[in-house]
Amino acid sequence: MRKRAYSALAMIVAAVMLFPAAATGEPASPMQEQFPEYLTVRKSVDKEELQPGDSFTYSIYLECQETTCLNAELVDDFPTELAGWPIDNVFISPAAAEVPREVTWYEGDTALTDQPAELGADTSLVLDVLHLTQDGEGMEPGQTLHL
Repeated sequence: MRKRAYSALAMIVAAVMLFPAAATGEPASPMQEQFPEYLTVRKSVDKEELQPGDSFTYSIYLECQETTCLNAELVDDFPTELAGWPIDNVFISPAAAEVPREVTWYEGDTALTDQPAELGADTSLVLDVLHLTQDGEGMEPGQTLHL
């Protein structure tokens, strides 16, 4: 019975992490509404089932296609069900020297001074791309950020 409950929780977590707007009914971001075909976000989780204490890899790809994506911003609200899970090994590529960006973690509306050690009930991540392009700050066509 417990295994089934954890499997169900893992599937819910994966669905919410992969499709947060569908899960919350939130509208697309202004950038997505303005340039839906040019700036895309892909998310993946490496496990379908989780047991207490299991680690998993959550990846986000922010991709700019065909035209410069000015003012590119990624906002990711983590599911409440993940409260208490540790946050380890957060890497962003390419390096900040190649694609400058500002990363801010939040708990609710409060900006945190550093990456939290674990997810809270209302943790989110905001990544603003500060790369200087020919047209302003943002991402170049064909550029991908991987978290």
